[in-house]
Amino acid sequence: MELKRGDIVMLDTNVMIEAHRVSCWKALANAFQLKTVTRCVQEAINTRMANRPDYVEVPLESLESRIDIHDLTEMQIAQLLQRASGLAFAGRFHRQVKPSFPCHVKTRLALNRTED
Repeated sequence: MELKRGDIVMLDTNVMIEAHRVSCWKALANAFQLKTVTRCVQEAINTRMANRPDYVEVPLESLESRIDIHDLTEMQIAQLLQRASGLAFAGRFHRQVKPSFPCHVKTRLALNRTED
């Protein structure tokens, strides 16, 4: 699949951090319609690890001004889990609401919700 300027790109925490680390955030934000969920933004701006030598600062303002950020309800998350029962999700898990599942899955659900 080839990406074109203006395509929708769903971001997880790692993409936001790495784009800032390699200084390509502005180019990414100018080229695509960026979407994510609140939890991914919270993870990207987390300063708990700021004392690590490899810590990358991700300014909240740069995310809020460039990304369409979606919130999910517990009902939406439950519906996703019901549809995905029996599937194994790859990646790191975290808690936004119970039960847990990866940030990129939440982003996909939020995008689907806006297209319905």
